[in-house]
Amino acid sequence: MGMKQIWDGEQLPPVGCEVLIHLASLGRWVPHTVSGYDIQPHLDGDDAYHRIFITVDCGHGVINQRLLRDVRPLHWREEVK
Repeated sequence: MGMKQIWDGEQLPPVGCEVLIHLASLGRWVPHTVSGYDIQPHLDGDDAYHRIFITVDCGHGVINQRLLRDVRPLHWREEVK
């Protein structure tokens, strides 16, 4: 099994590492495990840009996808305003 990788938020999170995603139904950031990626073309058809989705699993068989910009490292904390 080995050591879990800790994602620093600088590159794509590796498959198998834990990240935070926001669940509106709970109103908070919740840890999930990265299980894959899905790369989609830009919505306006620009070949130079793509949308990167991170596929995550909560550990109970529920799969979610979030844009890369909506995934946070485990050590991330929301700024208090």
